[in-house]
Amino acid sequence: MRRVAIVTDWFAPRRGGIETQLGELAARLAGAGQDVRVITGTPGPPTDAPFAVGRLGVRTLPSPPLVVSPDLLRALRRELQAGWDVVHAHVSIVSPVGWAAAYVARSLGLPTVVTFHSVLRGKALALRAAAAVARLSSARIAWSAVSGLVARRAQWALRGAPVSVLPNGIDLQWWAKEAPRDGHGGGPVTLVSAMRLHRKKRGRALIRAFSRAMAGSRTPARLVIAGDGPDREAIARAVLGDQSLAAHHTVELPGWMDAAALRALYRNADAFVLASVHESFGIAALEAAASGLPVVARQSGIAEFVRHGETGLLVGNDEALADAMRTMVDDAAARSRLRPASRELSRFDWSEVVAAHLAEYERASRLAATAARAAAPSA
Repeated sequence: MRRVAIVTDWFAPRRGGIETQLGELAARLAGAGQDVRVITGTPGPPTDAPFAVGRLGVRTLPSPPLVVSPDLLRALRRELQAGWDVVHAHVSIVSPVGWAAAYVARSLGLPTVVTFHSVLRGKALALRAAAAVARLSSARIAWSAVSGLVARRAQWALRGAPVSVLPNGIDLQWWAKEAPRDGHGGGPVTLVSAMRLHRKKRGRALIRAFSRAMAGSRTPARLVIAGDGPDREAIARAVLGDQSLAAHHTVELPGWMDAAALRALYRNADAFVLASVHESFGIAALEAAASGLPVVARQSGIAEFVRHGETGLLVGNDEALADAMRTMVDDAAARSRLRPASRELSRFDWSEVVAAHLAEYERASRLAATAARAAAPSA
């Protein structure tokens, strides 16, 4: 049994992909016999989870709850001095807690894993400069990323340091339990999406693409976008203001849905669609694919599990996205042909993902042991 500290800026009760994923990771590791504690800057009440949660209690912004406290390093040191077998820091676009935890863990000589959850984009240049100054490429840290796309960019930023792929996980059997309907009984073709309603997810662009796809089409269709977030009102206004949507083409915003509600939504859908262009992995798309839905998306980390023309359609711009959505609506044969088989997604099942994490923790332990030997005085 290992004592594993999972450190993250973002956690429940905040809703989002990384929050849900890390909560499930902690539960699965605990279920595999590990002693797990999540350490986070996100404030919240006590939980009844099968793992411990340590909330740092330092100053944060009101929304989002980003840590802005000068006491961050001191608070993390208190948490990490308890003698952890591995510290797993999760970093996204802005992650003061994750990066500070990696720094403190290495200063304490603890085995350290850092996982990138976001496409670095412009921040790759800043990380590359920091890597040169702090010699991050030679640091005894097990670097990892949630997809090959993110791993390649992180490896460039880290000046060639090895970066493993630690994918997100799902309960494959649970999502595949109910296959999507075969046909829609004369009702509208249903395209679905699930996301945090934030401008970077490009919900309004998705509506524009749907409107363009349906221009002149007589096939009844609807677009259902599940989720909540700061862009919800703007998306709702975009729907009301789109005069080009015919009466038999509708857009619905049902709000946030839990996993059971999403599975039921996918059961009655025909395809999953996404317009974001910097998707590091696409956990919602993976869940939809596991449910048997073909995926239509912009080129991104979704290519980790969607093969263009075989299990979905991956496109390079919004015009092509609209064309692909039109294909899903008008071509029943394409919808059937592009449905993925759950066996093709087996490497994302939690059983495989937990095993990959345990192997990465072992790699971090070896790196820390090598660093300790190098630092020891010669005989």
